[in-house]
Amino acid sequence: MFDYSNNDQRGGSSPSGQWVGTIPLRIGSALVLLYLHTWQQAVSGWRFLWHQQPWDLPALITKASLPYHDPLAIITATIGISVTVSWLLGFLTRFFAFIFIPLVLGALLAANRLGEYTAAETAMLYLFISFTLLITGSGWFSADALFKIKRTKKKR
Repeated sequence: MFDYSNNDQRGGSSPSGQWVGTIPLRIGSALVLLYLHTWQQAVSGWRFLWHQQPWDLPALITKASLPYHDPLAIITATIGISVTVSWLLGFLTRFFAFIFIPLVLGALLAANRLGEYTAAETAMLYLFISFTLLITGSGWFSADALFKIKRTKKKR
């Protein structure tokens, strides 16, 4: 039913493929991203929107001299949680890695403006992870792999 025998150089669709290392990179970075960044910001953003509770991200964006602090904070939290879920499931991994790159570049810009060099280092690491997942894809253990059904040629 599924073709796991194709061990090409682009993504390694088999369990013994060349890019098996992207699976722990994808899942591990998604778990760290969820635990340290996106879950807290998503919950705080929800409370900010629906219960008018204070949220530190718009103030941080304002302090970094970036425009549109409230919409930018909401978009950032939404993209962050979407990327995390995508990477955990391995669903549309390349697309969400591409979407995540501008967010990480904005975080890098804000961290440099604020002198937060540890945050800048974290942003650079996520930038490299995003580029890696953009190039290699999600690996054979992913929701994307479920859609790569073996195509059988019709006999003539």
